[in-house]
Amino acid sequence: MPMTGHCLCGEVRLKIEAAPIAVTHCHCSMCRRHSGAAVLTYAKFDMRAVTFSGPPPVVYRSSPGARRTHCGTCGSPVSFLYDGEPQSIYVVAGILDQANALLPSAHWYEADRLPWLHMEDGLPRHATQPDDEGKAS
Repeated sequence: MPMTGHCLCGEVRLKIEAAPIAVTHCHCSMCRRHSGAAVLTYAKFDMRAVTFSGPPPVVYRSSPGARRTHCGTCGSPVSFLYDGEPQSIYVVAGILDQANALLPSAHWYEADRLPWLHMEDGLPRHATQPDDEGKAS
């Protein structure tokens, strides 16, 4: 079940040797600005399952406790990293070749969702990001 992916220009490539831990839609304003999209979907993986080839993604400290990565050539967003979760990487779902196989399970930061975006998918909605037990953090 390896998954593969790459940025828009193809320089940053990744291979993932495990199933995602979670797949979520994030509506926070920082994810919107990072992606330029109304919502950003992430697939969370164990860091040990993800390998990069080509030039490494550029790391940007977007806030205390969090880093975002992107391709240094084309600017495609690649991942999100929490300092408090060094064992995890949140890969931007849209760069994965098998993105159609991912099944999102929730919406995060619903309180920040753009009012004109309507996603009637029946998934749980959280005002912020829930912890691993589903409670809002």
